Amino acid sequence: METDECQWCDSNLTKREQEAYNSGEGNHVSWCGLDKFATCSKCMKTMCEICKGPCEDICSKCKKVCHSYLCDTMTTDCEHRCACNPKDGLVKHNVPFEITLDNLTNYTKVRLQDENVKYGLARCENETKDKTINKLKTHLEKLSMNAVCKLKLDDDAAIEYTYPDGKTRLDLNKLLNDFFSGI
Repeated sequence: METDECQWCDSNLTKREQEAYNSGEGNHVSWCGLDKFATCSKCMKTMCEICKGPCEDICSKCKKVCHSYLCDTMTTDCEHRCACNPKDGLVKHNVPFEITLDNLTNYTKVRLQDENVKYGLARCENETKDKTINKLKTHLEKLSMNAVCKLKLDDDAAIEYTYPDGKTRLDLNKLLNDFFSGI
Protein backbone atom coordinates (compact mmCIF):
# COMPACT_ATOMS: atom_id res chain seq x y z
CA MET A 1 0.00 0.00 0.00
CA GLU A 2 2.91 2.32 -0.54
CA THR A 3 2.05 5.74 -1.88
CA ASP A 4 3.53 9.16 -1.47
CA GLU A 5 0.90 11.44 -3.04
CA CYS A 6 -2.61 12.53 -2.23
CA GLN A 7 -5.09 11.03 -4.71
CA TRP A 8 -6.90 14.36 -5.01
CA CYS A 9 -4.34 17.20 -5.01
CA ASP A 10 -1.17 15.24 -5.92
CA SER A 11 0.72 16.80 -2.99
CA ASN A 12 3.23 14.60 -1.19
CA LEU A 13 1.96 13.06 2.04
CA THR A 14 3.83 14.01 5.18
CA LYS A 15 5.55 11.25 7.13
CA ARG A 16 2.69 11.22 9.66
CA GLU A 17 0.06 11.10 6.89
CA GLN A 18 1.93 8.28 5.14
CA GLU A 19 2.16 6.27 8.37
CA ALA A 20 -1.57 6.76 9.03
CA TYR A 21 -2.35 5.62 5.46
CA ASN A 22 -0.06 2.56 5.67
CA SER A 23 -1.49 1.45 9.02
CA GLY A 24 -5.09 1.99 7.90
CA GLU A 25 -5.69 4.34 10.84
CA GLY A 26 -6.38 7.40 8.68
CA ASN A 27 -5.52 9.60 5.73
CA HIS A 28 -7.52 7.54 3.29
CA VAL A 29 -11.08 7.26 2.00
CA SER A 30 -12.86 4.24 0.64
CA TRP A 31 -16.28 3.93 -0.93
CA CYS A 32 -17.91 0.50 -1.23
CA GLY A 33 -14.74 -0.97 0.29
CA LEU A 34 -13.23 -1.41 -3.17
CA ASP A 35 -10.38 1.07 -3.05
CA LYS A 36 -8.31 2.90 -0.49
CA PHE A 37 -7.46 6.38 -1.75
CA ALA A 38 -4.52 8.15 -0.06
CA THR A 39 -5.66 11.56 1.17
CA CYS A 40 -3.68 14.43 2.66
CA SER A 41 -5.07 16.06 5.81
CA LYS A 42 -6.11 19.20 3.90
CA CYS A 43 -8.24 17.24 1.39
CA MET A 44 -9.55 14.97 4.17
CA LYS A 45 -11.13 17.97 5.92
CA THR A 46 -13.28 18.68 2.84
CA MET A 47 -13.99 15.06 1.79
CA CYS A 48 -17.65 14.73 0.84
CA GLU A 49 -19.97 11.72 0.59
CA ILE A 50 -21.87 13.41 -2.25
CA CYS A 51 -18.88 14.46 -4.37
CA LYS A 52 -16.91 11.28 -3.62
CA GLY A 53 -13.89 13.55 -3.23
CA PRO A 54 -13.04 16.98 -1.81
CA CYS A 55 -16.25 19.03 -1.77
CA GLU A 56 -16.55 21.89 -4.21
CA ASP A 57 -19.62 23.28 -2.43
CA ILE A 58 -18.29 24.28 0.99
CA CYS A 59 -20.38 26.78 2.91
CA SER A 60 -18.93 30.28 2.64
CA LYS A 61 -20.10 31.17 6.18
CA CYS A 62 -19.07 28.24 8.36
CA LYS A 63 -16.58 26.57 5.96
CA LYS A 64 -18.12 23.14 6.60
CA VAL A 65 -18.82 20.38 4.08
CA CYS A 66 -22.44 19.58 3.28
CA HIS A 67 -22.07 15.78 3.65
CA SER A 68 -18.72 15.20 5.34
CA TYR A 69 -16.98 11.86 4.87
CA LEU A 70 -15.78 12.21 8.48
CA CYS A 71 -19.34 12.13 9.81
CA ASP A 72 -20.42 8.75 11.17
CA THR A 73 -23.87 9.78 12.35
CA MET A 74 -25.17 11.33 9.10
CA THR A 75 -27.84 13.44 10.77
CA THR A 76 -28.70 17.08 10.21
CA ASP A 77 -27.38 17.83 13.72
CA CYS A 78 -23.88 16.52 13.01
CA GLU A 79 -21.11 18.96 13.93
CA HIS A 80 -19.26 18.17 10.69
CA ARG A 81 -22.15 19.33 8.51
CA CYS A 82 -22.91 22.83 7.39
CA ALA A 83 -25.63 24.36 9.52
CA CYS A 84 -26.03 27.61 7.56
CA ASN A 85 -29.24 26.54 5.84
CA PRO A 86 -31.99 27.13 8.44
CA LYS A 87 -34.51 24.86 6.71
CA ASP A 88 -32.83 21.50 7.22
CA GLY A 89 -29.28 22.18 8.31
CA LEU A 90 -27.75 21.12 5.02
CA VAL A 91 -26.35 23.04 2.08
CA LYS A 92 -28.08 22.15 -1.15
CA HIS A 93 -25.48 20.57 -3.39
CA ASN A 94 -25.52 21.55 -7.06
CA VAL A 95 -24.16 18.20 -8.32
CA PRO A 96 -26.66 15.34 -8.14
CA PHE A 97 -25.61 12.32 -6.09
CA GLU A 98 -26.72 9.85 -8.72
CA ILE A 99 -24.69 9.58 -11.91
CA THR A 100 -27.03 9.57 -14.91
CA LEU A 101 -26.64 9.88 -18.66
CA ASP A 102 -27.44 13.59 -18.31
CA ASN A 103 -24.75 14.49 -15.76
CA LEU A 104 -21.72 12.32 -16.60
CA THR A 105 -19.47 15.32 -17.27
CA ASN A 106 -20.09 16.77 -13.78
CA TYR A 107 -17.95 14.10 -12.11
CA THR A 108 -14.22 13.49 -11.82
CA LYS A 109 -12.54 10.69 -13.74
CA VAL A 110 -11.94 8.81 -10.48
CA ARG A 111 -15.62 9.02 -9.47
CA LEU A 112 -16.70 7.85 -12.95
CA GLN A 113 -14.27 4.93 -12.76
CA ASP A 114 -15.72 4.04 -9.35
CA GLU A 115 -19.14 3.94 -11.01
CA ASN A 116 -17.76 1.73 -13.80
CA VAL A 117 -16.38 -0.70 -11.20
CA LYS A 118 -19.76 -0.71 -9.43
CA TYR A 119 -21.30 -2.05 -12.67
CA GLY A 120 -18.56 -4.67 -13.10
CA LEU A 121 -16.60 -2.74 -15.74
CA ALA A 122 -12.82 -2.53 -15.69
CA ARG A 123 -10.87 0.31 -14.13
CA CYS A 124 -8.04 1.61 -16.28
CA GLU A 125 -5.84 4.33 -14.77
CA ASN A 126 -4.37 5.18 -18.19
CA GLU A 127 -7.64 5.92 -19.96
CA THR A 128 -8.77 9.51 -20.48
CA LYS A 129 -11.83 10.95 -18.80
CA ASP A 130 -13.61 10.99 -22.19
CA LYS A 131 -12.99 7.27 -22.65
CA THR A 132 -14.24 6.59 -19.11
CA ILE A 133 -17.37 8.65 -19.84
CA ASN A 134 -17.99 6.80 -23.11
CA LYS A 135 -17.58 3.39 -21.44
CA LEU A 136 -20.05 4.29 -18.69
CA LYS A 137 -22.45 5.96 -21.14
CA THR A 138 -22.53 2.87 -23.36
CA HIS A 139 -23.23 0.65 -20.36
CA LEU A 140 -25.98 2.90 -18.96
CA GLU A 141 -27.64 3.09 -22.38
CA LYS A 142 -27.66 -0.72 -22.63
CA LEU A 143 -29.19 -0.97 -19.15
CA SER A 144 -32.01 1.42 -20.05
CA MET A 145 -32.95 -0.33 -23.32
CA ASN A 146 -33.97 -3.75 -21.93
CA ALA A 147 -37.70 -4.24 -21.38
CA VAL A 148 -37.58 -7.68 -19.74
CA CYS A 149 -35.83 -8.75 -16.57
CA LYS A 150 -34.62 -12.34 -16.23
CA LEU A 151 -33.99 -13.56 -12.69
CA LYS A 152 -32.19 -16.81 -12.00
CA LEU A 153 -30.99 -18.13 -8.65
CA ASP A 154 -28.57 -21.04 -8.49
CA ASP A 155 -29.82 -23.91 -10.68
CA ASP A 156 -33.47 -22.81 -10.78
CA ALA A 157 -35.14 -21.93 -14.06
CA ALA A 158 -34.99 -18.26 -15.07
CA ILE A 159 -38.13 -16.22 -14.48
CA GLU A 160 -38.94 -13.29 -16.78
CA TYR A 161 -40.63 -10.09 -15.66
CA THR A 162 -41.55 -7.06 -17.73
CA TYR A 163 -40.32 -3.83 -16.15
CA PRO A 164 -43.08 -1.51 -14.91
CA ASP A 165 -43.74 1.60 -17.02
CA GLY A 166 -40.93 4.10 -16.64
CA LYS A 167 -38.56 1.56 -15.02
CA THR A 168 -35.52 -0.04 -16.66
CA ARG A 169 -32.74 -2.45 -15.85
CA LEU A 170 -30.77 0.54 -14.64
CA ASP A 171 -33.38 1.14 -11.91
CA LEU A 172 -33.17 -2.52 -10.87
CA ASN A 173 -29.35 -2.39 -10.77
CA LYS A 174 -29.48 0.69 -8.54
CA LEU A 175 -32.00 -0.97 -6.23
CA LEU A 176 -29.89 -4.13 -5.92
CA ASN A 177 -26.66 -2.14 -5.44
CA ASP A 178 -28.26 -0.05 -2.67
CA PHE A 179 -29.57 -3.21 -0.99
CA PHE A 180 -26.24 -5.06 -1.02
CA SER A 181 -24.06 -2.05 -0.21
CA GLY A 182 -25.60 -2.12 3.28
CA ILE A 183 -23.99 -5.48 3.97
